Amino acid sequence: MVWRCIIFCLVFYSCADTFDNSTSTDEEVSLWSVDENFIKEGAPFDLIQNPSFKNISEMKDLKDEDRLLLIKIDNEIRAYPYYYLNYSEVLNDYIGSVNYVVSYCPQTKSGICFYGGINGQQIPMIASGYLFKDNLVLSDLERQNFWSQMLITGIRGEEIYKQISKIYSFETKFETVKKYFPNAKVYHRNFSTEKSNQFKSNRKKTNWAGYLGVVVNGIKKNTYVFNHNKFTELTMYKVTDKKNTIVVVGDNNKKFFTSFYVSHEVNLKIVKDKFPVILEDDKGNEWNTFGEEVSGNGGQKLKSPIFYNADLWAWEYFFENVEESK
Repeated sequence: MVWRCIIFCLVFYSCADTFDNSTSTDEEVSLWSVDENFIKEGAPFDLIQNPSFKNISEMKDLKDEDRLLLIKIDNEIRAYPYYYLNYSEVLNDYIGSVNYVVSYCPQTKSGICFYGGINGQQIPMIASGYLFKDNLVLSDLERQNFWSQMLITGIRGEEIYKQISKIYSFETKFETVKKYFPNAKVYHRNFSTEKSNQFKSNRKKTNWAGYLGVVVNGIKKNTYVFNHNKFTELTMYKVTDKKNTIVVVGDNNKKFFTSFYVSHEVNLKIVKDKFPVILEDDKGNEWNTFGEEVSGNGGQKLKSPIFYNADLWAWEYFFENVEESK
């Protein structure tokens, strides 16, 4: 009888142990919508709210070739240099009633702006410390919800599978902003001497990515990438899907790259020597870098697909069907 009890206890313990392990593994796997083998964890970054800005004439430590994101809301233009944004990778800002998040990942060299908030509520975001496929993962301050920057989608928490709304911005260099957008306000950080020296030595983290990508119909559909070197002057390429024509416009000399939707019936052509006016339609209406109609009836604005710059390896790592424009 004693031996039977011992055998029963051993079997029960073994089964219970096996059951507990499998349950723990299932719970752990269920936290993420993506393969955890590609997740790396680190410490969260600082929360940045109410960032400081300076006029262009006050910016002394930026170089002409420094990369930045440019955004325009309610006729106010703001520039976010990666030189400063690299410190926190994510910052929260607003213009008027519009809250938005600016993000930059130094690993993939991708800069993207999103509308801020979850379910209509403004919730500050931070760089979570996690990386997915070596790319920035954003989170709320309590790290309850997580979003992949390049996928622009929730990958953990209540927002899982939900796409963040991208806000229009384009990447360019500080020299272009100085020349063509002189009234822009420029994001600025004051660093200690130690931090300043560190960021000067790490400036290579903000080097040019080299490829503009346009995501069409999600990650399992077509993603078109364009080498910056193809844009030797202001140049336009077209990609056509069932509903729209997508135009990709860039100028590697100005380090300016963007993309818009237009209907199949509209024919656009490049406007040279009038930058920031870049496009003209058949009726003579002109459009600027922000997709705004600046002649004719005015008031119209072109919509944009999901586009941003990143290293080629990152595009190929994240998206299944990457087609490089020839």
